[in-house]
Amino acid sequence: MTSKEIGNVIRTRRKHLNLTQKDVSLATGLGIRFISEAENGKLSCQIDKVLQLLSVLGLKITIHE
Repeated sequence: MTSKEIGNVIRTRRKHLNLTQKDVSLATGLGIRFISEAENGKLSCQIDKVLQLLSVLGLKITIHE
């Protein structure tokens, strides 16, 4: 999965929950700019912040070996 694909999942989930980027920002303490960059698949997003964003949106990452 690419960063763009992860960003699309984040955006789709946020919209499904009828949340704005501002709503998510207030719930996570993350900046709106970061949320926008994550949704756009920015390669240098910090993983801890992405995981926090995913958690608030009720999403999980599963890694299979």
